[in-house]
Amino acid sequence: MDFWPWAVLIGLLVVLGIFAWPRLICPLMRESAWRGLAARTGMSYRRRRFLGILRPGRVAGTYRGRECALFGYKAMGIEFRTCVVLSLTNRAEGSMSVLWRQHLDQPFLIRRSQPKELVNEVFASESLGQRLEQVAQGTWSHNYHVELSGHLLRFEQKPQAFSPGGGKRLYVDRLQALLDVLCDIADAIEQIPRQPALYKRNSAVAW
Repeated sequence: MDFWPWAVLIGLLVVLGIFAWPRLICPLMRESAWRGLAARTGMSYRRRRFLGILRPGRVAGTYRGRECALFGYKAMGIEFRTCVVLSLTNRAEGSMSVLWRQHLDQPFLIRRSQPKELVNEVFASESLGQRLEQVAQGTWSHNYHVELSGHLLRFEQKPQAFSPGGGKRLYVDRLQALLDVLCDIADAIEQIPRQPALYKRNSAVAW
């Protein structure tokens, strides 16, 4: 039996698998997990179409008493991002923007914190910064961005192109863990009153 035709065929299948995994398999795994998350949490899942073409679905509803939405989109029409948005009561009328980048000596970058001490106040509570980093890595993220604006907390991440396996249930567990940490962050924000005296502490916080 000639070995080379089989070797070429196997090589072609491997190449097709490399291209199909991030473009076909991973989206199917993601959509299945999102449906599972919706079923587990009592939220709803809706598939979306644009000009007849299937787009990433959307999970929406109430979770732990908060309006919540999980969806995906392509930034600049190229990079796929997943996004979670939660409602909250922003008594402090604060705003923040925090970026976490993998494989850096100082992965956290505070892009905005108003008042100045808001980020430290929030992420120092119950080690929320460390917990968020752990669950974000658990959902296979290269980096993530957390933003507080008005009465919305927005979490956005860029998943890895080749997400490792682990099964649907594990992925749903990790997504729910992410929702729980984000709800805890929202709780911490809501506990900060409007009085500016709370923001006079200038001690740095190590996340």
